[in-house]
Amino acid sequence: MVKKIQKIEYRVVLLSVVFGITMWIVDAFIDSVFFYEESFWDSLLFEITVFEIYFRSTIMLLFIVFGIIVSLIMTKRKQTSIDLFKTKTRLNYLNYLLTSSPAVVYCAEPKGNHQITFMSENIKEMTGYEAQEFVTSPDFWINKVHFEERERVEASYNKISEKGSFSEIYRFQHKNGDYFWVLEEANLFRDEQANLLEIIGYWSDINVQKRAEQIREELVQRRDNFVWMASHELRTPLTVIMGYCDFLLAHRTNLSQKRITNILNTIRSNLDRLNRLANQVSTVVQIDRGFFQVEKIDLILDKFLQDTVKHYHQLLGEQLEFHGRPSDPLILIEGDPDRLAQVLDNLIDNAIKHTHKEDRKIKITSEIQPNHVTIAVSDNGAGIPAKNFEIIFEQFVTIPTEYATRGTGIGLYLCRKIIEVHNGIITVQSQGIGQGATFTIKLPRKP
Repeated sequence: MVKKIQKIEYRVVLLSVVFGITMWIVDAFIDSVFFYEESFWDSLLFEITVFEIYFRSTIMLLFIVFGIIVSLIMTKRKQTSIDLFKTKTRLNYLNYLLTSSPAVVYCAEPKGNHQITFMSENIKEMTGYEAQEFVTSPDFWINKVHFEERERVEASYNKISEKGSFSEIYRFQHKNGDYFWVLEEANLFRDEQANLLEIIGYWSDINVQKRAEQIREELVQRRDNFVWMASHELRTPLTVIMGYCDFLLAHRTNLSQKRITNILNTIRSNLDRLNRLANQVSTVVQIDRGFFQVEKIDLILDKFLQDTVKHYHQLLGEQLEFHGRPSDPLILIEGDPDRLAQVLDNLIDNAIKHTHKEDRKIKITSEIQPNHVTIAVSDNGAGIPAKNFEIIFEQFVTIPTEYATRGTGIGLYLCRKIIEVHNGIITVQSQGIGQGATFTIKLPRKP
């Protein structure tokens, strides 16, 4: 482009020289024809007066100067046009970057209330508001900052003239009323004399990252609670077992056979409790690592339920009702008997844990449908608020009640995972606090 501009300039100057020479020739021709008797060549080159030389040279010089001036003007205008085109192209590209970038760029006044003077158009995609709303109203931005963080953010921004920069994470209200997390960073620019020029900054939507961070923190908290509760769950039966073992060793010769049998039954019960906890932890590890497997076989529904609850009949007596279906011996389901028994054990253990010992009532029922069977475990215990129907099946989540403070938070999580592997679903229903709860398992029926 520069070579093209130089070529234009040279052509204009050359043209002006040609015009100057042409005027010299035209003047000589006019003199030879109309005023003098000399020939054209004499008038052009040989018999020329001083005045004619001066006049013709002046005309030629004026043409050359005029040509140079015109060429410079044309060159300048052309260069300006090229610069304007380049600037426009860069601005269009910059605008494309601003609108396509997830970050919102803005400019603000360096003094006073730091009025926003420019806001990129993609602010609407982030916040739902038009860019003009931020520019026309001085307090529009700060009034949308969450009230818990507004004072801190405003105080920090007002110190930008001292620090030269600003960086804050806060919640901003979307036009739909919801709050989302943003990261805002800005820098204050000065001229060579250190005079304040402008604040240039950007917003970045970090709602997803912030939510992920909160989830990680929540999972860490849940894990820590699980470790603490698991150690407590382990310590309690171990303490009982160790205590009774020491008692037997010290008094074995003075105890009756009945007393020894009762102690051994208590030890066995606590060993079963430890074994269930170990199985639960082992299953959680298998699920998290993707190694969880089941070995499905054909199960007669009523026989499977009777075998599973037999132990609890001995433990609870009349406090446990089981309504079997001995008249339907051919109702089959396909499943892993150990895993499904683990689910029922968890549900019954939960019912025992969250009911009053004196008036406890636990009921186990089954229903047969054309394509599936349902197994329900109901109790008259503490009940569950509707808002907790889903979260109680999440890993490491525990809901304390008046009968039990906390558990490991993996029992119901395992129940859902095991039932899902069997292509079934598990749900819970409760009328509320103190109204008991019913856990329902729905499994496919084998044709």
